[in-house]
Amino acid sequence: MDLGTVVLMGAVAYGLGLFWSGLILGRTQDGIWRTAAYPFLAIVFAEAYVQIGPAFGHLHLVSALLASLAGVLVDWAVGAIRGMLVSPRARTAAAH
Repeated sequence: MDLGTVVLMGAVAYGLGLFWSGLILGRTQDGIWRTAAYPFLAIVFAEAYVQIGPAFGHLHLVSALLASLAGVLVDWAVGAIRGMLVSPRARTAAAH
């Protein structure tokens, strides 16, 4: 994998992360790295194991689209679980 492919994967991960977050969750993340982190890892995994669709710059577009969707959903699930774990502590501390 060359440097151009990695840069393209980062750009696609950020763009699709914004797209899926806005479309499914109705909001976007605060930081640029948070938006692209999980979709980027999912795209790397998809490029290694599942290569579906036409390739552009050594990046398979259909697998990148599906993997970024999965990455955004995993990011949402991790954020929801983190919120459930942190919120009860904050509420009990404020009650005392």
